[in-house]
Amino acid sequence: MKQYKYTMLYAEDDEQTRDNYTELFQFYFSEVYAAKDGKEAYEIFFEKRPRIVILVINMPIMDGLTV
Repeated sequence: MKQYKYTMLYAEDDEQTRDNYTELFQFYFSEVYAAKDGKEAYEIFFEKRPRIVILVINMPIMDGLTV
């Protein structure tokens, strides 16, 4: 059973790090969306409206601060 009924968006440009943390976050949140860059994170945010967002500041295309 998931610990929290919240949805989450995690954006990280490093594939291995993104995969590892996404797997970890899935133990705690009902749904975890992963993005490889800021543009993808921006699109997922407006489509899925997650309750929690974690963004890496330095990402390609659009950085975390701009998102």
